[in-house]
Amino acid sequence: MISIIIPVYNVENYIKKCLQSIFDQTYQDWEIILIDDGSTDRSGEICDSFSNDERVTVIHQDNKGVSQARNTGLDCARGDCVTFVDPDDWLNKQALEEYVNGIKKGADIVACNIGMVSEDGKCQILKLWANKGNKAFSRKEAVTIFMNNSAIACNKCYKKELLAKTRFDPSMSYGEDTDFLVKVLMKIESIWLSDYCAYYYFYKRPGNVVSGVLGQKDAEYLNNNYKIYDILAKNGYAVAGVHRINVAIGFILEKAVYDFSECCDDFYTKCKRLAKYPPGRYIAAYLVSPDFSYRRRLRYFLWMISPKLWVKMKRAKRADHFKK
Repeated sequence: MISIIIPVYNVENYIKKCLQSIFDQTYQDWEIILIDDGSTDRSGEICDSFSNDERVTVIHQDNKGVSQARNTGLDCARGDCVTFVDPDDWLNKQALEEYVNGIKKGADIVACNIGMVSEDGKCQILKLWANKGNKAFSRKEAVTIFMNNSAIACNKCYKKELLAKTRFDPSMSYGEDTDFLVKVLMKIESIWLSDYCAYYYFYKRPGNVVSGVLGQKDAEYLNNNYKIYDILAKNGYAVAGVHRINVAIGFILEKAVYDFSECCDDFYTKCKRLAKYPPGRYIAAYLVSPDFSYRRRLRYFLWMISPKLWVKMKRAKRADHFKK
């Protein structure tokens, strides 16, 4: 059985679609654990309306944040494996079947591709593994792949035994997925990557944690990556840790380019400080590593010099594009 853990907070316009996608699955041996994390809209009531199915458990708690909500779900999970779904996202019809097939092949984690769905309904399928999927990978390969493309908790299914002593960090409200995933990766032997698009991610919903302008949560996100790097480096994956820092800084600076007209100097300082955090020998090893794209390695080098200059260059290039 698969335990599906869904943290719920003020998503009354989205949660029904999420839940219906699970009821429509080709694989039906599942349980849903809904954690209503102190919602102030009708989300909790909508969750309760699905609880007449014995496979659905609804837990109402005071607002404690997404990490603690997921931990509550993990404490209650009865399945042999676990997956996480955010309440404004949904699953493709064969998602659970694809997860189970991968677990049966002996994998500790199964990961599938993601479809990014905008508010106007347009969907872009992210080919996260560049069509190298439908096969098994070692832990070392998995760390490189996930830090490069898919460092999130969703779009994956985990053997429950891996999670016995692993929980989300309640002190993190942004970047907690990556911290959790890294800790789990240190326990695995192999993963199975599938090219199937199992998970649809709805973005730019008002209030969505990854939408909007730069602020306190973005600063927290940058700070959390120090810890994530340290975990990777401690376990012998320092170069992958450098790339994770690259991805994190890129996420922030791309927002500065596209979503924020006046990025304060403090964010540039934080980005530059984080880029220089790993020891020089690991940064050097990363800059010549063939495991990561040349363009990404080059931008990391530029960020160590001047993140602000990089943003100005990107904005100028973007402005020229719209003039043509």
